[in-house]
Amino acid sequence: MWTVIGLVAVAAGVVLLVVWHGRNFAYRCRRCGNEFAISTALDFVSPHGIWFDGGWKLLRCPGCRRWTRARMIRRQEMGSGDGRKEGHADVASGGV
Repeated sequence: MWTVIGLVAVAAGVVLLVVWHGRNFAYRCRRCGNEFAISTALDFVSPHGIWFDGGWKLLRCPGCRRWTRARMIRRQEMGSGDGRKEGHADVASGGV
């Protein structure tokens, strides 16, 4: 019984962490500089890791349509770098 409760608590914690991450972070394409947000489901299942210059996630850029290790950025930083300001597409809604 306690094992089931523990597993449910851990699963709920993971879901809350992924939802928080999706609301606070976006991604910048390393190829074209496009900045974009992704859905919570895609955030949960996409391969990711840490590189020498920060976190990354393997995603298809909605701007250039190429697979890339997109650099993780805070949502507050969107539009404040070398990325295109008009590239604030939300992949979940299908926008480009």
